[in-house]
Amino acid sequence: MSLGTQAVLPSALLDQARSLELWLQSAVRGSTAGRHRAKTLGGGGEFAEYRDYRPGDELRHIDWKAAARTDRLVVRRFESDRRADVHLVLDRSASMSFGTTGGLDAPWGGPWPASKWEMARLLCAALSFIVLRGGDRLGLSIADGAASAPAPLMGGQGSLGLVAELLVAAEPQGTGDFEAVLAGLSVGPRRNLIVVISDLLQEESLLPLLARHRASRTEVWVVHVVDPAEINFPYEEPTRFVDLETSAESSLNPRDFASTYRAEFQAFLEEQERACRGAGVNYRRLRTDAPLDAALMEFLDR
Repeated sequence: MSLGTQAVLPSALLDQARSLELWLQSAVRGSTAGRHRAKTLGGGGEFAEYRDYRPGDELRHIDWKAAARTDRLVVRRFESDRRADVHLVLDRSASMSFGTTGGLDAPWGGPWPASKWEMARLLCAALSFIVLRGGDRLGLSIADGAASAPAPLMGGQGSLGLVAELLVAAEPQGTGDFEAVLAGLSVGPRRNLIVVISDLLQEESLLPLLARHRASRTEVWVVHVVDPAEINFPYEEPTRFVDLETSAESSLNPRDFASTYRAEFQAFLEEQERACRGAGVNYRRLRTDAPLDAALMEFLDR
């Protein structure tokens, strides 16, 4: 393992990822062709079940002998193993550099992730480890002000070094251009999963873009990364606030608008979750002061 990988994914967290992988192997039937199993019409493989014929089903899948016995048309369904392509889309815009959790102790040793970016990077690295170890292919795209090209789909644990290099290559900058990243995402005929990790602060067009992929039967997840200070707004004394993406500054007394801010931010969180659910996109909120291993377990379990 490269030094870059060790810098992004501490060894104790690697142990947690290995434990998660063992849990996955016991929870999900798998093989060397990947952990995922999908029931598909036709294509050979192990017989799974019958179901009633529906307009549009191919005639070659009709079991005519069963139809003669039961006086109704039924089709055969087969179960086949196939690999999955997992596309991670990581927000590295300037707003992701905000953080108030640097003073916490990490259970895997060393300092706790100090910002939304550091937490998102750790989550991305841990998911990459699990995907590549499980035999699936991984794609990594980073949305930031640099307009970086997505990494090609990769496979095998040897690709972790490249993942680490991409994650430590630059700090958050600019605004995340999700439109360019998602438009350039190459989704093939395999089972596809897209996971977007972002604070969702600057991309109103993100959900319509994800809905297009969802319409193509791609499973889509949004992991909404939030710092506790964004929710609680703990500021009381006159403070200078700086927009991390535009550098605009304002000197304000937090006491004048703290309650309004908290209500509006809570409404923002609820609207993001409601909009994702309505579009058929899975939503998971991740506070940067929450244990990362618990978040991974819940995410993978669901």
